[in-house]
Amino acid sequence: MWTVNQSVSFDRPARQWVWRDGRLVGAVNVGELRAYVFPLYTPRGRLVIQESPVDHPHHQGLTVGAQLNGWDMWNAGSFGIPRSRQVVVPDESHATADATGARFLLMLDWTTAGGVKMLRERRAITFAAAAYGHIVDVRTTLIAAYGDVHFAQTKEAGLSLRVPPEWETANGGIILDARGRVGESQIFDQLAEWIDVSGEGPAGVWAGITMMPHRHSPAVPWMVRDYGLQNYDPWRHQRISLAAGDTLTLGVRYVAHDGRGTVGDIAAWYRDCP
Repeated sequence: MWTVNQSVSFDRPARQWVWRDGRLVGAVNVGELRAYVFPLYTPRGRLVIQESPVDHPHHQGLTVGAQLNGWDMWNAGSFGIPRSRQVVVPDESHATADATGARFLLMLDWTTAGGVKMLRERRAITFAAAAYGHIVDVRTTLIAAYGDVHFAQTKEAGLSLRVPPEWETANGGIILDARGRVGESQIFDQLAEWIDVSGEGPAGVWAGITMMPHRHSPAVPWMVRDYGLQNYDPWRHQRISLAAGDTLTLGVRYVAHDGRGTVGDIAAWYRDCP
């Protein structure tokens, strides 16, 4: 049975914990500047994402970001960049859980640092389990509810994850893609159905996290980094605009798994991807 701590309100910064059969799986956070998933654990309890590394404090677990109408909604609050925000709409956000999973619906207004609304986002986050690991599906619908929206071309945005420091390449971590390529030098700017980052870590126990864009999302080249940031970024190579009232829906499945997944293993998992 999945459970969430529904006593926590969405009307202030808070962490909504998620459990499966009494064991902690992860959490959804409504932060001061953005909403994000952190932590996320494998079935055996390995942490697979990082929150706020010292050199990139905006890399908060599983995030959604963009350069929007001239505002940096990705780096916001870091490096002196203005504090534009993803502001939760409490009355339209909620969490539920049952025997099949935990589901969060976050309604967010993307605002300037001065509070001017630029974009409405409907972010659905679903926690589930499979034989091969814990699953988090993030499906975001970006809505031009307040006028035309322009997403600038940028390499640092999209649906992203930041892995733990022990899985950085310098510490023995491995980035693998669906074509069998390994590392930033081989995968950066290449197309592949999925990527996976795994590592042994100081405890000597291997685990990893797989990132799979949903099938309805456009195929775009990967932006991967040996230092731990991995991005699915539809506007890295092109500017995307939405006319007032238009929408854009994107989705990524994340799989937190124990052990070191092979190309064959993960290809089988990918068949379950929506």
